[in-house]
Amino acid sequence: MSDGQFPPIIRTRPTTSRKTVTRRRRKVDQTALTLAVVFGVIFVVALASVIILASSGPSDPSEKAGPDDLLAATPFLIISLAFGVVVYFAPTAIGAYRGIKSIQSLAVVNVFLGWTFLGWVVALAWSFAPVERR
Repeated sequence: MSDGQFPPIIRTRPTTSRKTVTRRRRKVDQTALTLAVVFGVIFVVALASVIILASSGPSDPSEKAGPDDLLAATPFLIISLAFGVVVYFAPTAIGAYRGIKSIQSLAVVNVFLGWTFLGWVVALAWSFAPVERR
């Protein structure tokens, strides 16, 4: 090295080997998927029933709905409200059943943003997030 020469450059091959990466299909939790479908159907039925109830009124606009009309609609309203509550909290129930780590955050999003349809869909998608099994 004292004569102005540089040490030889040693070239080595990278030690990482190229492995083919195969994607594994995620196992879908059939129970949670079934719950989501059932809650979706209940949501559609409840929404349709509320729309039908809201649109059905006296045929003559001069007639006002009396106490008998409200009394006849009360069981229907109670059942629709119960279905609505069940569907509203479906993402939290599915997430708790599947055992996701951030269930508290999911519940907060569901409670405070679930009334916007987009917030409810985000919470539902979050409830199907992959769960690490130990």
